[in-house]
Amino acid sequence: MASQSLWRYDKRLYQDSDALDWFDGAISQPHLVLADLIEALYPTGNYTTIYFRNIAKGEGVVNIGPEMCNRERDVLMEPVIVPCE
Repeated sequence: MASQSLWRYDKRLYQDSDALDWFDGAISQPHLVLADLIEALYPTGNYTTIYFRNIAKGEGVVNIGPEMCNRERDVLMEPVIVPCE
């Protein structure tokens, strides 16, 4: 706790339930999970984590729903490219 670093993988929750996006979104996008882990272990401060939240710093959860999806269901998902710095 002295380093203000205590992480959980429950940052994204589906609206109106306690279901974690970890079991759907994180599994299908392991490169984002890796980027989150790198930020947790070697913090830079210029990357916002997607699936992990730092509860030592009071980070809350993000409620997600279908209205947040900005793509068509029938189109293949393009991966998010995390820039190397």
